[in-house]
Amino acid sequence: MKVTRLGSTATVNPPRFASFFQILGFGVAVCLLLLITYLNQNLVERLQNSDPKDAVSLAYLRIWIHAKPDAYALRLVLARHELTHGNLYASEQVLQPMLNAADVTPQELIRAQFLLLKIKKYRMWQLNPHTLAYVRAKEQYLQQLRMTMRHVHTRKPLEVFAQEAMALGDATLSYDLYAQLIQDHRCAERSWYEKVAQLDIGTGHYRQAAKRYFDVAACTRDATQQRADILTGLQTLMAGHHLQDAARASEQYFSVLRDDREALMFLTRLALASNHPELAEKYVARLLQQRIHRTHSLQEND
Repeated sequence: MKVTRLGSTATVNPPRFASFFQILGFGVAVCLLLLITYLNQNLVERLQNSDPKDAVSLAYLRIWIHAKPDAYALRLVLARHELTHGNLYASEQVLQPMLNAADVTPQELIRAQFLLLKIKKYRMWQLNPHTLAYVRAKEQYLQQLRMTMRHVHTRKPLEVFAQEAMALGDATLSYDLYAQLIQDHRCAERSWYEKVAQLDIGTGHYRQAAKRYFDVAACTRDATQQRADILTGLQTLMAGHHLQDAARASEQYFSVLRDDREALMFLTRLALASNHPELAEKYVARLLQQRIHRTHSLQEND
């Protein structure tokens, strides 16, 4: 039996493509989107590099930040522009949202802290030093300085901050800044050690002050200066009535001082004052050795 295959009677429609005008419209939309994105990026770059004195850029930045509050890079630019135009309050208000924002980068936060410090300094300078408003502004500046110093480890700004804190009467902050300088840049500048030691003496911390002198002695390569620093440290301990500490330190640094006649005489007096006759005997014996050696040298020369 022959089976006849029946063909399908369903009509097959060919696939339809978008019309020419639809394709053209889609292409134009994509081009416009890309153009807007490019112009947007170009505008952001121009705003970031704009002249702080340009009033038009300032107006653009205000509008932009109002529309995009989380544009932190431009927020910093706007704050600098406001500051340049003398708008201290507006500049500070622009920065405030960044200080507690969770999505701000560490670099942006540091820049905001530095800029806020500058704002508070300008505000302080504008006031009469003999007014209560100046005192409050100074306290706010020093408080901001404490917050900013946590993010600073380079030498120059730390030195400037330490000097400013001292000039404004905050010896504690100045001490902390010089101590940070010593920690971050050991042996870079002997004056840091001297200033911290003097501040320690002023607050009655003679042991800490003596340690600063011993530390700076370890930094110097000049033998005369090294001996002078060690002797200053010993004298500081004696001034603070820490005679036993001074006696122990004299033994620790004896190898450095053993050839210095004046130093040996000082060590002898220190040993007697601290009730260590055995040390005094040792130092006197060394003095006699020096005298005998000097006498022999003179005889040989004759």
